[in-house]
Amino acid sequence: MKQLSKDQLIDLVFDRCNKIAIKNSEEFGQRMSGLAKETQGNGAEMIINFVTAYGNEMRRECCQTVAEILYNVLYCE
Repeated sequence: MKQLSKDQLIDLVFDRCNKIAIKNSEEFGQRMSGLAKETQGNGAEMIINFVTAYGNEMRRECCQTVAEILYNVLYCE
C-alpha cells in the first residue's frame, strides 16, 4: 500500500476530479441543453432541473473519484 501525505492525497483527488469533470463536460452540457428545451415555458422548473442535474453530476463525479483513488492507493503500486 502506498503511503501518501495529506497534501499528496489532496492533489491526487483534485487532479482526478478535474480529469473526470473535463471528460464528462460535453455529455453534461447536452443534458442541460435538453432540460432547457423541455422546460422553456417554466423558468422555475428549469432552474430546479438544472440545480438537481448539476448536484447529481457532482455527486457521481465525487463518488467515482473517491472509488478510483481508494482503489489506486489500496491495490495498485
